[in-house]
Amino acid sequence: MALFIFHEMTLGRNSYWYPYLRLMPDVEFSCSWSESDLKETQDSVLITELEDYKTEVEMEWHTFKKVLIQYPKIFKSKLVDKGLFFNIYGQVCTRCFGYGLPSCCMIPMADNLNHNCVDINVEVINLDLQLQADQSSDYYKQLKFTSDFTQAFKHNSSKNGKFDLSHKNIVGNFDKSIYQSNCYQYSIKAISDQLN
Repeated sequence: MALFIFHEMTLGRNSYWYPYLRLMPDVEFSCSWSESDLKETQDSVLITELEDYKTEVEMEWHTFKKVLIQYPKIFKSKLVDKGLFFNIYGQVCTRCFGYGLPSCCMIPMADNLNHNCVDINVEVINLDLQLQADQSSDYYKQLKFTSDFTQAFKHNSSKNGKFDLSHKNIVGNFDKSIYQSNCYQYSIKAISDQLN
């Protein structure tokens, strides 16, 4: 997704997506904060997480850069820019729909309607698949194991009595092996292993 957006941005006004891309604000990763800003948080756990995330994003950049350099006719050398990558990567991270699903997308109109002065986090669930807890299914990603979906089931059960929840774990169908598999699947290491 980031590579596609990067390519479209390099086309400038010739890109079909130019009006949308022009509206997207610059994104600053908190992992890029200065050491003094990080210390101001007074949160050692957050600082450690941001340092780990910074390493992950840096690795993403190095992998991304290899691809850009490999195609100089498409990506001119002056466009192989870490700052541009960070901005576009930030756009994808903050604006994609479908995080936690097998694929994701960016939807300009939905994106424009999705932003206001109130923070919202939406998790799409399939109530039937959630109850089946089929661990081999692509449906189960990290958030599906750890989130508490009690309210979704209570709301839907009260409407039509469809779900028998007496023997079901709807607070989170956590399975460590699948969780670890998903963590690997979306890691820099997995991408690196695929490229080698």
